[in-house]
Amino acid sequence: MFAVTKSALWYVLVTLGIVVMVVPVLSVSAGPQLTTLRVAFRPLQTWGALFIAEKEGFFANQGLRIEWVPDNGGAEGLAPLIGGQLQVLPTAASAGFFNAVAHGELVRIVADKGYIEPGSRLFSSLVVRKDLAGTVIKTVADLKGKRIGINTVGSSAHYLLARVLAQAGLKVEDVDLHRLPTAAEVAGLQNRALDAAMIPEPWVTQLLDQGIVVLMVKSGDIAPNEQVAFVFYGPDLLKRDRALGRRFILAYRQALRQYAQGPTARNVAIVAEYTDVTPDLIRRGGWQGMFVDGHIEVDRLRRFQDWLYDIGMITVRNPIQGVVDTSFLEYATSVLK
Repeated sequence: MFAVTKSALWYVLVTLGIVVMVVPVLSVSAGPQLTTLRVAFRPLQTWGALFIAEKEGFFANQGLRIEWVPDNGGAEGLAPLIGGQLQVLPTAASAGFFNAVAHGELVRIVADKGYIEPGSRLFSSLVVRKDLAGTVIKTVADLKGKRIGINTVGSSAHYLLARVLAQAGLKVEDVDLHRLPTAAEVAGLQNRALDAAMIPEPWVTQLLDQGIVVLMVKSGDIAPNEQVAFVFYGPDLLKRDRALGRRFILAYRQALRQYAQGPTARNVAIVAEYTDVTPDLIRRGGWQGMFVDGHIEVDRLRRFQDWLYDIGMITVRNPIQGVVDTSFLEYATSVLK
C-alpha cells in the first residue's frame, strides 16, 4: 500500500475543508514590533527559498513575521490575495490570474519562484500506472481516451501536458482530464481511478519507490528552462503599503542567494523541516531551479498567455507590463549591490 505522508495528508485536509484556520507553521519567534504578512503555503520543495528566508531570519531582519496560510494550489489563492486575506501568493501562473488582470483586479507578478531545469522531474512530470505501462500504455500516443489527473486546469501543469500530448499528435481534448488536488491524484493512481497524472515531487519519487507508477516524461524534457512559478502581490502590497512589499522582496532576494548554493546540508535540512519530507527524498527528487536575482522571463510569460488565449481560457491578451511589476526587484537589486 502507498504510505500517505503528512504532507499529502495536509492536502487532503485542506481539500475537505477541515483545515480552516491560519497556521503559523515554524514561524520565527518575534515581538510585537514585527509586521505580520500572510503568505500562501504548500509543503513543497519549490517553496524552499521562502522557507530559507524565514528560518535564517531574513524576514525577521526586515521586521516581518510570516503567517503561513494553507493553499491548495492553482488559482484558488487569487481571491484571498485580491481580498486582503493574503498578502503574498507564491504559485504558478494560471488562466485565473490573467483573467483577473483583464477584469481590472490589482494583482501582479513581482518575482520568480522557479523554472524547469533540463532533465528535471521536480515540477509536474507525467507518470503512468505501472500495471498499464509497457502494455496498455507504451507511448504518449496511447494516452488517448485515458483518465489523466491534473492539479489545475489553465495552469503551467496543464500547459506541460498539452505540450507533451502535442508531441504525440494529441490534444488535451483527446484524453479524459480530471482536475484533482495532488493528494487525490496520488490516491487515484493507487486505487486505479486514474491511468496517468501530472504530479510534482516528492510524490513522483514516493510513487516510484512504492512501485505504483513509471515515469513516462520528465517535466525538464517537456519544456526545459520554462519559468513556471512566481511570487504574486495583491492590493495590500501593490497599493496600500508598497514599502512593506519592498521589505519582503529584499528578504526573499537574500534567501535566493543561499538557495542558489543548491542542496547543501543546511538548505536541505530547512526544506525537510517545513515539508516533513526526509532529506534523502528531497535530494533524490531534485532541486528546483530559481533565478538568483528573481527576474521574470517576460517572453515566456507572454507565450504562456498566448497559449491560454488560443485554447479559449482567456479572452484578452494583457500587455505584459500590466501583469508584472518589477519595481520591487529593482529596489532589492539596488540595496544588495
